Amino acid sequence: MFRKHIVLLNNLIIILFILIGFTVVELNDAFYFNSLAKKQVTNDVSLTMLHISKQLESATFEQRTVAQTMANDSFLKNWIIKEHQLSNIHTQFDKKNQQALCTYLSNYKHLYGYNTIFCISNLTKNYYTQYGFNKTLSTKNKYDSWFYNFLNLNKICDIQVDTDEDNNFNVTLFTNYKVIDQNNNVIGVVGSGRTISKFEKEIENFKDNYDLNIYIVNVGNANNSFTGKTKYFKSPKELSKMYNIPSSEFSRIHNKQYTLKNSKQFVSIKHIDDLNWNIVIEKNTSPIYEYFLSKMSHSILYAVILIFLLSAVSTFCLTKLNKSFVIRQNIDELTSLYNYRIFKCEFTKFIHRTHKKYTNSCLFMLDVDNFKTYNDTCGHLYGNDILKFVASKLLDAIGECGICARWGGDEFIGIYYGSAKSAQVILDNVNNELKNISTQKISLSIGITTIVKDNKLVNTNKNLSFYTNQADSALYHAKQNGKGRSHIIS
Repeated sequence: MFRKHIVLLNNLIIILFILIGFTVVELNDAFYFNSLAKKQVTNDVSLTMLHISKQLESATFEQRTVAQTMANDSFLKNWIIKEHQLSNIHTQFDKKNQQALCTYLSNYKHLYGYNTIFCISNLTKNYYTQYGFNKTLSTKNKYDSWFYNFLNLNKICDIQVDTDEDNNFNVTLFTNYKVIDQNNNVIGVVGSGRTISKFEKEIENFKDNYDLNIYIVNVGNANNSFTGKTKYFKSPKELSKMYNIPSSEFSRIHNKQYTLKNSKQFVSIKHIDDLNWNIVIEKNTSPIYEYFLSKMSHSILYAVILIFLLSAVSTFCLTKLNKSFVIRQNIDELTSLYNYRIFKCEFTKFIHRTHKKYTNSCLFMLDVDNFKTYNDTCGHLYGNDILKFVASKLLDAIGECGICARWGGDEFIGIYYGSAKSAQVILDNVNNELKNISTQKISLSIGITTIVKDNKLVNTNKNLSFYTNQADSALYHAKQNGKGRSHIIS
């Protein structure tokens, strides 16, 4: 739900601060102007810090998500275990098996444009890239220290800056993810690397757009052998020399702000939990002070105009931000359908109010038959494509005559504004179309239960779980009778 009161509250706070500022300006209180300028800088830097930290998280989100997908892929887990088993019985791990992994890694590399992508077995310590076997890791090799440090790190994922041995030792931003077996043992590490130049270019844009300096400190990821310097990744000691602030302040996990002794610089430190980084922002406050002092002679009319403009911009920005947040929270990223959370809200609204508009309506649940087989044989990316394909066909068939949502995994749920029989016809048509046009003979098992019949609720129970249990029973009946079909439960 769009929270208008938050926008109103933020506008009232902004208006209040500006009114206080301009009132004091009219009283020609220079000391208070300095205090207000400092407060304004604090607010500006805090808002900018929030925006930049979100953008940095977003910039690395894909790389982290891909590493997580690979780490959870049953193909990769089975490959690592198989490699270990064959090495234990002194059987050569043939080129065919190695080529399978190379193809797997190359597909990810080319799909996402990474500079390197790798898989390391914790069972044999063998290091593979998209080109094949690279080397066997050793505790004696300083370039391998990151691996052993990562294994000892109490985190399943980390992001670090290191040199890429396979890419002319270019400074690279690596994302590493642990591969866990069914016994919760770490059997390997997978990850990818992109040269840091692209990432630092994004930081350069932030620096230019907001007229400030930005630096990044690694405070929670595994240590490695990299001792070089980059433009924006700094050590706590380097920043301590720059700002005369204890290095411990840059290496701690906390959020803090500093005004330096010369009163010309403002430094803010914020920790990003997902990345295990501290973001350090430095802003020169002199222009802010000069701006406030130059406005001392301006009239109240200017204050009113400025309040109006800032309120309009604030309303627009907060409205866009809130709408974007609602969409991200309530739309399934893979299928672009509603997720289960918003479907529950829509069902509650329907069952208590809007069902009266429809003569008949029903609830349906369906899932993709043998979906695990697609994931195991063709990989998760192929499985995701099937889910997107099914969602698209389902959405086209239901259209504006109902609501479709992804319930979880390969399960879908929806409300159809019509009788159970008519819903069955539509969903059977979808099923037949999927069977006929897909090379894998995709089929659905469908369960349908009536909610409204002849303008009346067929049951006084208004709990969603009651209807999902009904539809789930019907779905189970369809599976028991051969799958790839639908069933209506009374």
